[in-house]
Amino acid sequence: MDDLLHGGSRVLGYLAALRHGGKPRRQALGGRIDRALATLRLWRQRARSRRELAGFDDYLLRDLGMSRSQAQFESGKRFWQA
Repeated sequence: MDDLLHGGSRVLGYLAALRHGGKPRRQALGGRIDRALATLRLWRQRARSRRELAGFDDYLLRDLGMSRSQAQFESGKRFWQA
């Protein structure tokens, strides 16, 4: 019952804020923008890391515990692939 009341108070607060200027909508948009920017940063980091990995010599790969074929496989992935 407490969970329902707490959830209900959040809903009521959200509805009240919508009536008085729509602030939650702007916060929701800001949250979506933040998530989109975080995703773009992650993709950029992956692309950079994979480019660097492709340029490593066998000594560095051995130091990382990777074979040449593992490095080629990883660096061949697209930036959006985990």
